Amino acid sequence: MSNLTSEQVVKAWRDPEYRQTLSSEQLSEFQGMSEEQIAGAFADPSLAIELTDDELEAVAGGLAPTIGSCNMISCF
Repeated sequence: MSNLTSEQVVKAWRDPEYRQTLSSEQLSEFQGMSEEQIAGAFADPSLAIELTDDELEAVAGGLAPTIGSCNMISCF
């Protein structure tokens, strides 16, 4: 049985500083994981995307990006 959650695997893969906080047992397990096991951790839909508050703010309301006086839908 794994000592690492999907969240820990994803975080350890993305963040070398976090990886250093793992116990020696967890680090050994992480380093011994196959590509399929790591990919399986990323398959958890709740871990697929992390957006910052600014990124979320940019998409709020579903507005198209604006370029000058034009957006991706029309010019006005």
